[in-house]
Amino acid sequence: MLHKEGHPVHVKDLHNRERYLSLKGNNMAANICELMTQHSATFTLETNDANEFKVLFVRTSQQQQTYAAYGEVLQMDATYNTNNLRYALFTLLVEDVDGVSQPIAFAVLSRKDQMHIQHFLEWFKANNDMSCTQWVVTDKDQSEINALKIPG
Repeated sequence: MLHKEGHPVHVKDLHNRERYLSLKGNNMAANICELMTQHSATFTLETNDANEFKVLFVRTSQQQQTYAAYGEVLQMDATYNTNNLRYALFTLLVEDVDGVSQPIAFAVLSRKDQMHIQHFLEWFKANNDMSCTQWVVTDKDQSEINALKIPG
């Protein structure tokens, strides 16, 4: 496909294709869990009763250290409809001493609503010491704002 479109094929492209094909099997949840474990990530993968994807929360140990060092101001943003399944990718960020945004956690959500965002924030809180965070910054998305208003 890359050749047809005139793009060069790199070794990383072949690796990504192999990974995609291996995850495409019947037990995608188990494959994702194995991949996250291989990379020493703290993660939660949830499916519904029909084994359909609901949410994936991910944070690496390096991201946890970055949050602990620079977590006074937490930023949250999302990309929407960036894949064929129209899942939202949420990213929590902090700014390091050089003023560069550093991602500290990710969530892939099957729905972009207050309940799913709140669930992500609760997961993050359960897996991090939030005492350093003084501010949370987000855009004008009302579901994000409402999820942040929940006490606790």
